[in-house]
Amino acid sequence: MIIFAMIVVVTTTILFYQKSEPQLFGWRKYLLIFLRSIALVFLVILLLNPILYFIQHLKERPKIIFLEDISDSMKQKNKQVSKTQIFKQISTQLAENIATKNYEVIHYKFADGLDKNSNSTNLSNSLLELSQKSDLSKISSIFLFSDGWFKDDDFSLISALKIPIFTVNPDFKSDYFDLMIDGLDYNKTAYKGESTPLKIQINSHFYEKKATVKLIIKNKTVQTKNVDFADNNFVTVNFEHAFQNNGLQHFKVVVGNDSLDEINKFNNQFSGAIQVKNSRTKIVLISEKLNWEVKFIIDAIKTNSRWNVQFLRKSNGLFNQQKRTTLKNEINDASLLIFINENNLKFSQNEKKIIENFHKTDGGLIFFGKPISTLSNLTPVQNSKINSSFETTFSTTKNCSKYETFNIFSKTKNIPPVRYFYVNPKVQSEILAKFNNDEKSAAIILNDERNILHFAFTNFWKWQLWDDGDKYHDFIGNIITWFAQKKSERFVAFTDKNSYFLNENIKITLSAFDETLSPISDLNCKMLIFNKNNNLILEKFMLNNDDNYFVKFKLNKAGNYHYLIEDEKTNQSINGEFMVNEDNPENFDRDVNLPLLAYISEQTGGKLIENSELQKFSLPTAKTIKFSKNRAIPIYQKWFFLSIFLLSFCGELFFRKRWGLL
Repeated sequence: MIIFAMIVVVTTTILFYQKSEPQLFGWRKYLLIFLRSIALVFLVILLLNPILYFIQHLKERPKIIFLEDISDSMKQKNKQVSKTQIFKQISTQLAENIATKNYEVIHYKFADGLDKNSNSTNLSNSLLELSQKSDLSKISSIFLFSDGWFKDDDFSLISALKIPIFTVNPDFKSDYFDLMIDGLDYNKTAYKGESTPLKIQINSHFYEKKATVKLIIKNKTVQTKNVDFADNNFVTVNFEHAFQNNGLQHFKVVVGNDSLDEINKFNNQFSGAIQVKNSRTKIVLISEKLNWEVKFIIDAIKTNSRWNVQFLRKSNGLFNQQKRTTLKNEINDASLLIFINENNLKFSQNEKKIIENFHKTDGGLIFFGKPISTLSNLTPVQNSKINSSFETTFSTTKNCSKYETFNIFSKTKNIPPVRYFYVNPKVQSEILAKFNNDEKSAAIILNDERNILHFAFTNFWKWQLWDDGDKYHDFIGNIITWFAQKKSERFVAFTDKNSYFLNENIKITLSAFDETLSPISDLNCKMLIFNKNNNLILEKFMLNNDDNYFVKFKLNKAGNYHYLIEDEKTNQSINGEFMVNEDNPENFDRDVNLPLLAYISEQTGGKLIENSELQKFSLPTAKTIKFSKNRAIPIYQKWFFLSIFLLSFCGELFFRKRWGLL
């Protein structure tokens, strides 16, 4: 139809120009016929919107990718020939062999990604970038030329590609002598003043003499040990050190000898960091006298070696055993104050201010017995007008079920009657238990917002005598763990390690709990990373996973860093610190990691090619893939199409006017 329309408009144009006024002859006549025919033909096409279809018959050879490792560990040499050179020879040989089998070989270089920095090797990142560059559905196999020392978190992506990966064993063994710290084991957390073990594994290659191992803290050698590699090329050295300062403590372990002239001294040292905490949680117990209530609570506290309890007697002064003391000195570094008032425990105005300041710094308070009048602004209850004490049992309320600590009451019936006092709970306090009296008065009162708990009774210690098990000790231990812990510790962040290498994955995890100690799963937490000069270098939002929040990132500059995590919903924040070492992890990767290379080949359906098999290794001859490709061209949408129409149309008008036809 389009062709018929074109013939009609061209014929009409010719007939139109057979006679004109004035009459045109020669090239002028044919030029105007040509311009109008082009304009009308293009107008017809624009009106009918035709699409041109092409069928291309193509041929394509199967593709094979050669991935060549360019990380720093590939520079290691054997007889002055590096791993890179050896793998290059193997790669060239295999490429020539494979090319004869009708395959197309595509070469890529990788380290921490394709053509990325060479101080780390991450195969998963490299394959992910490769999938974005190439259509992996057309790749028949991948040949991996690497020493196998990868820093991947996991290798699930490798199996998910469903492409056979062939690896190579070049039979490489470095021949220069080298002392290397192969590993360093230590606890991430230690306690101030307590001996902390550090276990160092040292490898000796072609070295059978003595060497010195040093533990260095704050640029000072604190311990030195001599080792002899005459009988064994693998030695374990144990250090023990008691850190005297709190916080993140950096240290370094160095092995060597002044007379040694090693080619690679970068792997002779290993840096780390330990978070040092106070050795014990201090708990202060204050009462008018040393009675059975005090004794049993102290016994329960002493079941945990990490708790240090201090009893103070308040009677015409404050006494630690028989020695007069001051409250300010005794509650220094304390995390929890426990008050037991059977009659008339009182504090001076100065002592009241000290206790208030302690509570303002997030210190926990637990009260037993009669409300203390001088601390009425801190207790969750008010004194009633009844000063006498009575005796009865108590029962828990529905509020109690929100707290795992108090669920122990539902598992026992052996709680004896207690000596109780009438109290009036304050607003915003929760009643967790009531006495079994006519008034059903409050027995256990909690103000979790202020970290305060009040037991309106004494003689609770008899529970330990009535019950066969350790429920009394467990309960006292649970409430002390709860209230000795700062409220900020319900918003806890931590790194998986204290020290990292350059460009190593750093993971920060956050655990957040509400007032019922249940995980909060709908926060919008933002993490800020600062360097030692307090300059903001990174800002990211955390992701939610299994009631925890986490974020992963990398840093390419060594130094000390600290982080701040903030949440607008709970108005809470937490900070921490870590370090990034200057050490290059590639310096610790010696020889070839054959187990991992064999694992990758096995998981993907490939093969580990031994050095002796290289000459005979071959792939089946590939068949050229023939396929057709349809291509549609909507020519009316092309810019030049409309341009030609306008030029021809305007050109005809121009010449008609010039030659007097208009």
